Amino acid sequence: MKIVLSILLLVVSVYYIFTQITLSEIVNSLSNVNFFWIILSLIPIFLSHWIRAYRWKMFLKPQNVDIPTSKLFSAVMIGYFFNAFTMRFGEIIRPMIISNKEKISLTATTATIFLERIIDLIFLFLLFLFTIYVNKNLLEKALTEIDTSQIIIFTAFLIVFMVIILNFKRISIFIKTNNPLKTKTSRLYKISSWFNNKLLSFSEGFNSIKSPKIYFELILISFLIWLIYVIPNYLIILGMGFDTKYNLNFIDAICILVFSGLAITFSPTPGAIGLYHAFVAKILMMLYGIERSDAFAFAVITHFINYISQVAIGGYYFMVDKDSIDQNSIKNFIRKSKQTA
Repeated sequence: MKIVLSILLLVVSVYYIFTQITLSEIVNSLSNVNFFWIILSLIPIFLSHWIRAYRWKMFLKPQNVDIPTSKLFSAVMIGYFFNAFTMRFGEIIRPMIISNKEKISLTATTATIFLERIIDLIFLFLLFLFTIYVNKNLLEKALTEIDTSQIIIFTAFLIVFMVIILNFKRISIFIKTNNPLKTKTSRLYKISSWFNNKLLSFSEGFNSIKSPKIYFELILISFLIWLIYVIPNYLIILGMGFDTKYNLNFIDAICILVFSGLAITFSPTPGAIGLYHAFVAKILMMLYGIERSDAFAFAVITHFINYISQVAIGGYYFMVDKDSIDQNSIKNFIRKSKQTA
């Protein structure tokens, strides 16, 4: 069902794009692009992935392993490669690769991916608040009004969620020592114990954020990742001449990143294809009054430059490391996914 829904959304999104603009209009907008800036944007894109791999290394340190950043970078790019063609399957592949190579807990390694996504979501939300502060009048004009109550609720949710994560192990131990199923059948008790042991193992992936010593470095690196994410957007703005034609600047590149980040984060289609283009183009037209052909051309370029780099680099590392990847585990996971879909 999930696969059918994703395909349906993909088809609807692509159909929407071509009801709004013709291919010749997009090509015409692309003909005026200075591709020097577009190609230059590949440098910060590559750098952001490398720094992401370094941050992952920080998350894995509590498992008493010192994995070279180059190995983690390989796994990160292979994960992106699979994400480009599947529904976030790369988030499963990535911890599988490192767990198999380094012989560490798959559950704990998977937890570090979960932690990484939560931190990214927090920084995306902080950027959203910054965007509201800087461009509130612009956003109110385009979106009618900003519902501050929802922002407060979401902030409270993130705080509660982080408190739970920081105390995850304590909660698991409490459940284990106060297991109400001890008096029930032995089978139920074994199932609950197995589940709780998995929770304890999962909690090991959160150990890195329990040490205040790394908070500053973690915040600094996460901030750097998102700052570097802005640079390709700004370079593409320069390449398309939007800095002079529409008076867009670096702050506007941050605003575009926020909404494109939301599109990628919550898109159910492989590689966010279709939905990303429709959403980003709509935002550009609503916020900045950008012409439809230019808006869709910008969405096409920003998506393509990221997509092709992930497929090319990730595909290369996959071909190099495919012998070390547990393909039986991957096949079993795909089979189970199809059964639940």
